[in-house]
Amino acid sequence: MAVLQDVPGLRVTVECNGNTLEEYHDEDEFVHEKFQTTRNHVSTKYIECVTDTEFQVKFDIEPAFRPGIHGTHTTVWLDVDGKTVSGYDCTNTRLAWSKTLGNVVELVGPNEASKRNLKFCGIKKIDDADSNRVKSDIKLVHGLGEILVHIHSTVVDERGRGNDYQPQNRLEGISNEISEKALKGQAISHGVSFGPEQRVYYPQEPTRTYPYGYNNPLAIFRFKYRSREALQQELIIPRSPSPEMIMLDTQSPERRISNQERLAQLKREMEQIKSEVKKEEEQSESSTPKGRKRPSDDVETITSGRVYKTIRHTSGATMVDLTDDD
Repeated sequence: MAVLQDVPGLRVTVECNGNTLEEYHDEDEFVHEKFQTTRNHVSTKYIECVTDTEFQVKFDIEPAFRPGIHGTHTTVWLDVDGKTVSGYDCTNTRLAWSKTLGNVVELVGPNEASKRNLKFCGIKKIDDADSNRVKSDIKLVHGLGEILVHIHSTVVDERGRGNDYQPQNRLEGISNEISEKALKGQAISHGVSFGPEQRVYYPQEPTRTYPYGYNNPLAIFRFKYRSREALQQELIIPRSPSPEMIMLDTQSPERRISNQERLAQLKREMEQIKSEVKKEEEQSESSTPKGRKRPSDDVETITSGRVYKTIRHTSGATMVDLTDDD
C-alpha cells in the first residue's frame, strides 16, 4: 500500500482480480518532464504484473488528508505508459471517500464516450537495427511500464467547458513489439492494452484551474510494473532457487533449509576452507629449505654468478665492495 508520510490521508493501490498487488521498494529518483513535486511528496514502487490480466487503481482519501485552502476539489489523474487515460474530481470534504479507476475513456460523440478496461500485455523485444524503427520506438518507450497517479488541488467550475483535459478520440495500446535498442537496457517486460469497448454517457468536462499549478501536484504515486523475471533481473526480488540448490538439513534430512540457514551454513563452510588453506600455506613454508644467514656485518651478494663482499657501515647502510678479488 503506497502512502506518504508528508501527505497523510492518501492511499493508492493497484489491484488485479480483487487482490492488491504486492509492492516493492524502488530506489530510483523520480524525474519527470512535467511535474516538479518535491521528493517527499512522491511514492515510487515496483509491482509484479501478469500478461493479459486486467487491473484497476484504487484511491482512498481519509479525513486526515488536507488538500489545501485554495481549492474546491481534489482531482486525481491516472496515466499509463505516459498517457492520461482517465480522472476523477471530488469535492473537498473531511469525510473519507474511495474511487477505483480501471478504464481508458475516449470520446465517440457528444456526451458519449467509450470505456475499455486496462490490462497488462507482454511485449516482445526485437533486434531491429533500422534507425527509423528505433526512433519511432523510442517515442513509444517514453513512460512505458509505469502507472502514474498525480493528485491536484483544483477549483472546478461545472458550468464551464473543459480546458485542461479532454478524453482522447482514439487512444491505442502499446505495440506488442519493441526494438531492443529503443529500450536502452531497461528491463521492461510489459505495456498496457485495452479490452472490449463499452459505450457510456459522458458529461461535458468542467473547467479546472490549479491554484498551486498543474506542474506541482499535491502527491504523485508511481508504480513500475514488471514480470517476475524482470523483477529478478533488476534484483528487486530474489531469484527462485534451482532444484539442485535446495538443501536438506543433515541432522533431519526431511527438513528443508531456509535461505537464512543456508547462508549461515555457507559462511561456516567458507571459514573452514580459509582455515584449511592457511594451514596448508604454513606447512608449505615450513617444509621449504631456507638459506644460511651470514652475519649482518659480513654478507656476500651474488650477482651474475659472482660473489661480492658486503660490509655493514656504522650508519646502518650496507656497502658492496666491487673491487674485492677472489
